[in-house]
Order: sequence, then C-alpha cells, then structure tokens
Amino acid sequence: MIMAASFPLELGSAPRKVQKKWASEVWPRLVREPTEDAPPTIKRLKGWKGFLRYRVGDHRIVYRVDRDSKTVTMLMVGHRASIYGRLGHSPEGGPMARIVADQSMDNLLDEPPSALDRGEALVKNASETSVPSPATVSDRQLPLTITDDMLDAWIVPPQFHRAVLAVHTEGDLLGLTSGGVPDEVIERIMNGLWPASIENIANQASRKIIIPEEVNEAARGEKPLDEFLLDLDDDQKKFVNRFKVPNPTGPWMVKGGPGSGKSTVALYCIKALRDAEQDMFRTTRVPIRILFTTYTKSLVAASKQLLSSLGVEVDVINVDALAYRYIPTHLKHHDAFNIRRLKREGDMLAAALSRCTAVDRDYGFSIADADFLIDEIEWVIIGEGLESLDEYQNADRSGRGRGLGPKQRRQLWQFHQELQQELRKHERCLWTERIKVALRDAKRSYDFVFIDEAQDLKPTAIRFCLALAKEPSQAFVTADPNQTIYGANMPWKRISSDLNFRGRTRIFRRNYRTTHETWEAIRPILDGLETTDRDTLDDEPVFHGELPTIGHYCGAEDEVGMLGEWLERSLIEERVSTGCGAVLCPRNSDCDRIAGKLPKRLNARAFQTGNLDISHRGVKIMTMHAAKGLQFPVVAVTGLIDGVMPWRAGGGMDEAENEWKLRRLFFVACSRAMRRLLVLGDQHRPSPFISGLDLDLWDEWESGSSGNTLGVEGEIPF
Repeated sequence: MIMAASFPLELGSAPRKVQKKWASEVWPRLVREPTEDAPPTIKRLKGWKGFLRYRVGDHRIVYRVDRDSKTVTMLMVGHRASIYGRLGHSPEGGPMARIVADQSMDNLLDEPPSALDRGEALVKNASETSVPSPATVSDRQLPLTITDDMLDAWIVPPQFHRAVLAVHTEGDLLGLTSGGVPDEVIERIMNGLWPASIENIANQASRKIIIPEEVNEAARGEKPLDEFLLDLDDDQKKFVNRFKVPNPTGPWMVKGGPGSGKSTVALYCIKALRDAEQDMFRTTRVPIRILFTTYTKSLVAASKQLLSSLGVEVDVINVDALAYRYIPTHLKHHDAFNIRRLKREGDMLAAALSRCTAVDRDYGFSIADADFLIDEIEWVIIGEGLESLDEYQNADRSGRGRGLGPKQRRQLWQFHQELQQELRKHERCLWTERIKVALRDAKRSYDFVFIDEAQDLKPTAIRFCLALAKEPSQAFVTADPNQTIYGANMPWKRISSDLNFRGRTRIFRRNYRTTHETWEAIRPILDGLETTDRDTLDDEPVFHGELPTIGHYCGAEDEVGMLGEWLERSLIEERVSTGCGAVLCPRNSDCDRIAGKLPKRLNARAFQTGNLDISHRGVKIMTMHAAKGLQFPVVAVTGLIDGVMPWRAGGGMDEAENEWKLRRLFFVACSRAMRRLLVLGDQHRPSPFISGLDLDLWDEWESGSSGNTLGVEGEIPF
C-alpha cells in the first residue's frame, strides 16, 4: 500500500463520515482485494491504466492498482463535484483533453493517444485554457477566502490562525515564513488552496504505508523516514541485500548520476550491516565500527540526518576533519592554506619563486603561473603521494590539460620544495599535506569504510580512508565521474590495488531527483567532453514536470527582478515554502548582492560553503561549488555571462581543462533542481554555455516580457 504525498492531508480534510468509512471499510477492503468488481461502490475508470474509484457518499477515493508490482497507490479523495476535474476524467467517461495532450501522462492511460488524438486534444485544450493573468505574486488574490474552519481542516495549529487569516494574496502567503509559521503548515495551506491534480500527483514521490508486520522496518525517531527518502526500488534493494549476510566481502562500487540514490543506498547498506551485526560477530561480541566519510560539510550534515532517521549510529565526518584527528600535534597548530588564500597572501609564493629563479636563470615559471603550480602540487605531487623527483618524472599525468616535459617537471619539483620550506618557516601548510601526513599515521580501526562522492577526492585522501579499514578491501565507494568539478578522473586501481570492483559494481540508472524535461535539456552541457561517462549520463528520470527556462536579463537590477518574479511564481505553483528555493551563482560577491535585493518575503540569505545552513527558512543563495551534493525543488542558476561563467583560465591553467571543469560545474548546478529550473544569462554578453544548449528543450524568457504566469484569479492551471 502506497499513498501520494498529498493524500493524507486530503483524507484528514474530508468529512468525518468519510474518515470513519476509510478505517472501517475502505482500507480493509483494498488490502484484501482492491480490484474486486463491486458496483456501484468500486468502479473502474475507463481509459485509465488500473485506475479505480471508491464511492463513499458524495465523496470519491481514487486509487491505482499495479498487479505486476503488487501495489495499491492511494491518489486522491474529494467531493464528486471537484475530484473528476482534478483527475482529468470527463463526465462522458475517459481522460479529458488536457490529459491526452500531455505526453507525460501516456504511462497512465490504457493506450497512448495517436498523433491525431493528441493534436485534436492540444487544439481543444488551448481553446479551453484561460488567458494568464499578468498580475505578480505580490498582488494576486488567493482563490478562496480563508476561514477558521478551513484552517482546522488543514490541521493548522490555533496559534497560527490569526497570522494566516490576515493573508489575502499569494505574496502574503509566501511571507508567512518570516512571520514564524512553520514550513509544513504553509505547504498544507497551499495544498488546501490548490488541491493537487493528477499531473502533480503522478510526479511526486509516493510514501509507503507502514502496516503492522512492517513496523520493525520503519524508521525510528520523530520524523518518519519517508519524509527524507524514497522507498528503494527493486534494483537498489537487491544490492542492499548483499549486506544482510554474515561477513560481506568488498570492495564495492556504486555509480549513478544525480538523483540516482547512490548515497541513499550506501546509508541503507550501513543499516543492513548494523541489523546483521550480531550474526556477523556472534563469536567476538565486539561491536563493528563503521566510518562514513565524504568531502564537504553540507554532505556530512545531510548524511547524519538520514542515518539518524534510520536509527543508525556510525562515525560521520568529512575527510579534512578526519585527517586532522591523525596528524601530529605540531602540525595541528599550522595554519592550513588553500589555493585562493595562497594567492591572496602572495608573499610566500613570490619568495619561493624568487629562490627558484636565483638558482636557475632559465627557470620557466613565474607568478603568472601560480594557479597551475599549486594545482599541480595539490593534485599530482601531494595528491598522488609522490615522494621524489624520479617518481614525479615518471608519473602519469593523463587528464591534466597542460603538458610538462622532463625539464619543466624538474623545475616544478624545485618550486614544490621551496614552497614547503617557505610554508614551514611561517608555521603553515597546504590542506592536502595534512591528509598526506595523516595517511602515514593512520590506524586500521574500522570494520567498514564508506567513501561517498569519491570522484572529487584526491588519491591520497582515498588511500587515507582505506588505511583506516582493518581490511582495505572492506570499502564502499560511490562516485559519478560526470560530477567531478575539481580534479581529473583516475583509474581506481591506480589509486589503490585494493580497489578491484570486478563483480561488485552496480550502476543505478533511475533518476529520482531531476524531471525528464530538465534532464534532457541539461545533458547537452557535457556533450563533446572526452571524460564524459555515458554510464551515468544515460539515466532514466522517473518524474515529469515543466520545461526548464532560459532567461536573458539586461543588467544586475533586471537580473534580480527576474529572479524574484520566477522564484515567487515557482514556489507558489509547486506549493512549497521559501526554504525550498535556491539561487546558485558563480561568485560569492554575486550571492551577497542578490540576497540583499530579492523581495523580503523570500527571506533570502547568502551562504558560503563553510557556513551553509540547510535548515534556513528562506531562499538559500550560494555558489555553484557550494551546492555540490545538495538538491532543492526550485533552483535558479544565474550569472551565465561570457568571462564570468565560464571565466577565463588564469594563473597558467590550461584553457581547455578550465572549460571542461566549468562545464561540469554548470551541469552539477543545473542538476540540483528537482522540479523547476531557471538559467539566467546576460543578453549583451551571452555565455557560450547557454548558446550551446538546444533551445527546443527550453522555454525562453526575455527581459521585459512576462514569464509563465498563474491562471486567472490566481488559479494554478492543471
């Protein structure tokens, strides 16, 4: 038994008679035999695949039966006067023109419409559709006048009634967030004002109904698990079952594109290990130790929350913080530098280069090569754990854009040594050095090591994680090469001989995050890149939605205006609160500027990677880099300007290498969107990233023109 996410609210808002019938009659009958012919109580809906309706007085409960998967999905409940309109079922019997015209609905119909049927439906649907209202969210009136009785039916706590009753426009509704009304309450009000249509329901995650014999499988804690995760599909469950046996043997690799559930599967595998712990270690009675690590703080925070909902406790920590545990005390006091800070405080770089040129008059690098020099040290010399000039001369640099001959490698190694001395003199080090030192002192203390999003970790960091496992082969790795935004891909066996994934690799191809329309539109971003991994690019999105939008603005003020209008409209249409929206920018300075200019009711706030607060109750504005690993229902990617995104390669970096890294970054940013995506660029300085897209797969929005709007009197068109 499964229910659409909106079904509980509809059932809770139904008359008491319907609720009593649900418990005493409907539920037991559907569990026993959901398709048993019993007119007039149960009736099949003509033209729909497995759709039935259950009559309870003047109300109808619509559900779908899939005998192949043995599931009954509760879809909607409502008065007979309105429910068929929401379903798109005509009084004459059969799907309405709007359903036949919508290609994404074909899988719900007994037979896909012919080209003629669809064309006629498109004509009829257009003639019956109301002309959109040009009004903005701030002055568009709500479709209903809210009353206390409505709020009681929508389960709005009494302490919030006064604030909600003062709401008259859609803008007021979004502004309830800053008035202290909880997000889940706002979203219940939205769903009450605009009950979900079958198009909405078909493209939202369903929730499994826990029946008594499954209680032990339910998540523990205050929040039910299905608020966080989709139920695993059959392919994912088969993989997780590998960990329900005593002493599973690795290593294991899970690959998948954005939204494929690879990280979620890793968490379920951890739960399976915990559940089987007594069987695996009944002899020693020693609790198993499990490490879950990844590279960003935001991913760590999300993983902790999900593991907690599963009732599982393990060590969850990002790689940098993990390495800090193992480095010597004197190095803990050294200030760790990244490439940006080294450039900003350039004295140490200049001093190291000065000593190199003093020794070698024919020295081939200068301060103009700073980015390339530090990147080479971090990703190749230290990142791969090279200990001598001979090792560096023989190192495989495939995937690095700028080629180096023997003389250049010798000179770069010299700079590496001089920079180390300069850093030590000031009691400083590179972040990567900490991991290299930690690798030397790593202790094999974990029974299983899970490494999430491994494609962006340096080889030394992966070896360090493996060195913490009692058996290096007991490692679980998730990765998607197409989301690598920092380094170049490297064969796993070159990183460690322990990473032999033959026979233990699974590729998940179903995309549960990004809609089909968005996925098809953003895939061309990676076309032509030699490093593209087709295994994860050929995903199959589960859900459908609106076409993504490309917007063209004229100046910074116009950019913010378009962002505000689109965010407000999209949040209302998707019936989600302001905390479900995000704006992704190329630079931190863009984040600060935009956050200060958006409408106050959006409660927008700019975040940097280190201080990201996923729980912030408002639109989150961050860089594209900071959004890695996250997802939001409504996402705007802005700043697509030639010279800004993509920015020119500097500091000696290879131009082609720089472009493919930024292409992948743009792809990663767009794939954060779950339901709605907007890409905004400057019409006077168009980015080549936008001009390379297939505009047939996007809606276009020019500055000064009205975008997709809500229907007349604020009604959402279904």
